[in-house]
Amino acid sequence: MATGGDDLKAKFTTFADFGKNDKTKTGRMDSKQATKMLKEANIIDGKKYTSNAFDITFTKAIADRQKKSDPNYPKGVKTINFDGFADLLDLIAGETKKNSADLKAAVQGLAGPKTEGTTGTANKDTTGRMTDTTKYTGAHKERFDESGKGKGAEGRKDVAANDGYVGGYKEKDTYDKKH
Repeated sequence: MATGGDDLKAKFTTFADFGKNDKTKTGRMDSKQATKMLKEANIIDGKKYTSNAFDITFTKAIADRQKKSDPNYPKGVKTINFDGFADLLDLIAGETKKNSADLKAAVQGLAGPKTEGTTGTANKDTTGRMTDTTKYTGAHKERFDESGKGKGAEGRKDVAANDGYVGGYKEKDTYDKKH
């Protein structure tokens, strides 16, 4: 079993749990997350070692663990734990004819998952117009107060007053004044 330092394990956990909430964090990494990590470490460069070649190696690493009857790798599992990741780096080193320690050092040198190139607001003017509550008309206008804050159920539902008077009665609460 290949081992790595605490820093390598911390990087593995950071990338494995990136984009997950507390309930879905497992400490295991799928091929997509591993590809992201290795692209950021420039191990997958798209020329000498591609993401397709990596996917095959990733599947091979899981199959090797299953052949060893590792209880963490039952049939059908598609994720790896840290020990499997260390073995994966050893397999990549063999395929790329690089030193395994160099690959581990490249991963340890990562700052963390990058979010560059993620989807941002495409056109702020359009989005601004669509979310400007002062320009809403009709029933939609009633859903917001003057400051633009939503009214919640009060703005969505027409609730009857249930005070004993019919809807069109104009002299509500005047009985006591007249008698």
